[in-house]
Amino acid sequence: MPVAELFDFLDAEAADSDSRRIIVTVFEDDNDTAPLALELIYDKLKNARSDIRIFTPMGFSIESKLRQYGYKQNEDFIKGVFMSVDYILYIKNRRPQFTMGRFEERLFRNNEILKDMFFQDKDSLKLMWQSHPEPDNFFSEELLLYRFGVNE
Repeated sequence: MPVAELFDFLDAEAADSDSRRIIVTVFEDDNDTAPLALELIYDKLKNARSDIRIFTPMGFSIESKLRQYGYKQNEDFIKGVFMSVDYILYIKNRRPQFTMGRFEERLFRNNEILKDMFFQDKDSLKLMWQSHPEPDNFFSEELLLYRFGVNE
């Protein structure tokens, strides 16, 4: 299962460190903001050996709404977190689903902001791990884990 393999990789990476790992998720499809992988990741976080914090587009939206941020403040908040993360998890869904629709997502369009930042900084990112889903498997998402500043 790709999510279990992802956590095996993260645990191995964090073996010599007690520090928190911060991951920002970016979805390839702006309309599919609740992929199965994310649900499985949240479930796996409950029993994770490593201290991992996940930021999602919806999580940013909720946090910005609670802090009463406007669009510009929200964008600055996302940029600050994005530039300080340990990893960026890019999720591609081979079977797109329309799951977007909450007010917070429509208000800020955080996945679009994150995708723009991801593609602007792609040259400074290194692919650290990726899943390889089977074509007819129930789990149809491809997970790509990137990290800043480790290019040769």
